[in-house]
Amino acid sequence: MILLIILFSIVVYYRFNIMDYIYYHIDDDFLTGRGKLWLTMLLHAEDKLISGFGFNSVWGKGDWSEIYDTDLYLHNPLWVEALAASDGGYIDLIISIGIIGLFLFLFYTTNSFLRVLMLKNVNSKFFMITTLTFILLHNVSETTFLLSINILWFLFI
Repeated sequence: MILLIILFSIVVYYRFNIMDYIYYHIDDDFLTGRGKLWLTMLLHAEDKLISGFGFNSVWGKGDWSEIYDTDLYLHNPLWVEALAASDGGYIDLIISIGIIGLFLFLFYTTNSFLRVLMLKNVNSKFFMITTLTFILLHNVSETTFLLSINILWFLFI
């Protein structure tokens, strides 16, 4: 818990340096073209990195979604219309619920892993660790969390 608080403080303090590093080191073609979408969304959310835009504000408000206020929509409106998320779950966590929400998520995840490690039954422990690891890794290239219709979000909760 204390480690997460310290890490949170460091990330908040150095958030602009971290963002500069990301902007200069992620290509537009990163992970089959997701880089452009991720960079666009992070640039759009730069002023709201700490608190985010709010749950379901980026992708789920119809015509009032934040995605329509980006340069990406101006240049590729048909492509943006087809998107349901940024195909990067941790990017969606940051732009939706901010760094605060991301660290609450990390706290919950860490707590879940620690509880699983305390299980006595080896088979249950193996299954739970494998499932949690898969869900967390899947969230790198697909949005797993914050989508109410995603089965992996349901399993995680």
